[in-house]
Amino acid sequence: MKLTELIDKRIDDKLDSKVLKYAPAVVLAVGEEYKRADVRLLANGAVIKNILNKTKEELSVGDSVRVAYFTLPSAGWIDFVNGEARPIGGGAGIEVASAAILTDATAADFIINREVMIDYSPSTKVLYGSSPSFFIINGNYAYFFSGMLRDGNNKDIVIAHSQYFGGGLTLRGIAYDPAIEGNEYNLIDITFDTRIESMSLSNSGGTTIYSENAGIYAIGTYGVPSERKNNRFVLMQNMAYRQSGWVEDIILVPRVGSIYQPTDENVKALLPEGTTFVMEIVLETLWKIGSNWTVNYYPPTISPYDIGWSKDNRSKFYACFKNQAEQDFALGITQRIEPIEVTS
Repeated sequence: MKLTELIDKRIDDKLDSKVLKYAPAVVLAVGEEYKRADVRLLANGAVIKNILNKTKEELSVGDSVRVAYFTLPSAGWIDFVNGEARPIGGGAGIEVASAAILTDATAADFIINREVMIDYSPSTKVLYGSSPSFFIINGNYAYFFSGMLRDGNNKDIVIAHSQYFGGGLTLRGIAYDPAIEGNEYNLIDITFDTRIESMSLSNSGGTTIYSENAGIYAIGTYGVPSERKNNRFVLMQNMAYRQSGWVEDIILVPRVGSIYQPTDENVKALLPEGTTFVMEIVLETLWKIGSNWTVNYYPPTISPYDIGWSKDNRSKFYACFKNQAEQDFALGITQRIEPIEVTS
């Protein structure tokens, strides 16, 4: 290298070192009193540990931040955090044993029983929920549990939340039906509705006896070419058999045993933007006579075959979330995670 070139390079390097540069990053861990944090640079994935936080704001794991530096990012500092300002003001000393972490997009979809404002810091313990629990699917309440509602105290848990369920619901998902050649995969909406089919009265020793049957009907557009279907899904036979009154309430409970990412590319291609998980749903039914609730002991799975839309028992119905916000909320309360480990 010529002497003049070397001089020019040294001048350029010196000038360059005085130019403030920025690199986007995400927070991996937060130090005591938010003074320092571990971050991962988005550009190359490099992790910088114990970088200084000069924002004067609280940091949380997962926050998007900006690293400012003159020479190297590792010699820089955090100078900006995305989102609403959270000035450092000290922890509230509250321990939350179990909480759902809601965003503005998901809060409107869930019934909030209690809201506690906390400072999210190393002195605050936040846990997500796990099975059994409730979450939202397609705007409907659903029960996350791998067994049947008659197992253990699950029936009582659902009954305690019966006001959040109704006698009908609509579910969106991907239907796979090998009987539809060339168009086996379809995104469909299925509406389920309960209908009273028969009612009768009898008399036994001067006492009036009530008997009642009902059915669940599946309604939707299905097939190629598509046509409107309206088939009975399942019969709730003798739902009120020799009872002392009529059925006062019926609820349909979508129950999910697992949430998973599909491997079938045809299923993944039909998922709404931002969603990557699906689930197979069982529809259980409970009805109330007086103060007593009864659970249907034979809940069927939901598939084109089960609801009478297909003659191929290999058919499947994979329910999907309506958007990423709904999915993130459901995953948050069905996976046990500790964002910050609290040891003190």
